[in-house]
Amino acid sequence: MRKLLSIIVLFAVACCVQVRAGDDMDNVMLWCLYDPEITEIGGSSTVSIAGLTGRGEADGLKANAVRVTARSGDAFHWLQVVNEGGSGGEWGQSLVIPDREGGYCAGPAYANLVGLDLGDANLVFTIEIGNYTGGNWYTLAVSESWNVAQLKEGDHIRSAQMGQYGWECWAGGSYSVPEPSSGLLIVIGAGLLALRRRRRAA
Repeated sequence: MRKLLSIIVLFAVACCVQVRAGDDMDNVMLWCLYDPEITEIGGSSTVSIAGLTGRGEADGLKANAVRVTARSGDAFHWLQVVNEGGSGGEWGQSLVIPDREGGYCAGPAYANLVGLDLGDANLVFTIEIGNYTGGNWYTLAVSESWNVAQLKEGDHIRSAQMGQYGWECWAGGSYSVPEPSSGLLIVIGAGLLALRRRRRAA
């Protein structure tokens, strides 16, 4: 009787574990970067990642990393990423570019979605190309923003099991140099105003 009871208990625990595992199925996104042409501010020209140069507080900086971010309203998440082939690899903040062959490509790689509310209609993802030095991130270019429904439709989101084949990596669509932030615009405006006053005083 005790053996039968033990078997029933073990079976019940196994069922609970399976249900728990099923609760967390959609928690990895497969993404990649394939050296896109990046539209400059104003849309009059394009530039490659190799020719991309930072402006403002990132003045003169070159692209050396790529990351995936998630936003919903004011909430911002910098996702943990790892190369697709690295089931034993370490999750990190970003992937290094250029790659070992000198190409500005990254992945296919996984982005960890655990902890995000994938039912949030306002949740959007972007791939950011930037400069990551000394713990500071400077965004130089951003991809299109895609929501969860778009990513699932494109078969880019699945469970966290590594080594899955037959699904597509999300390459971010089109890329562009972001407009200066409002804070930077205020600084530029204040500088121009000071210059105008100085000219009047002279």
